[in-house]
Amino acid sequence: MKLLENAKTNSISSALSIDTGHCRINGRVESYSVKCKTLFYLKSTLNASFYPDYDFSDAKSDEFSREPSIQWVMDAVRSNLSPAYGEVFGVLESQLWAAIDEEIQLKDSDIYSYNADLESDPYGEEGSLWSFNYFFYI
Repeated sequence: MKLLENAKTNSISSALSIDTGHCRINGRVESYSVKCKTLFYLKSTLNASFYPDYDFSDAKSDEFSREPSIQWVMDAVRSNLSPAYGEVFGVLESQLWAAIDEEIQLKDSDIYSYNADLESDPYGEEGSLWSFNYFFYI
């Protein structure tokens, strides 16, 4: 597995990371190149993203869900981020999806989410209100 450096996704990641004084949002958009079985791919991606702080080797298949559509994911991301970013997210949202689409062609992707219990989730620390992790698999 290899992290694919991309200026647009790096820029979007920076724009998604904000500290408003009353909340802090850490956003990351990353792209990896792999050729593996799906569950192994999902766990390996998590391991690569959070190495060396977390190990997802024991993650269970029921902690991953296949999402129904790209539109469903876009709506879920919008409903989570719009309240925190306000009007800024309207501009940032189109840049986010354009950068992801350019990297992996969203229409050709199967989308999975990682839904861990609070003890396994790297974002399950005290003070964390929510987190979401989507994997676009082509």
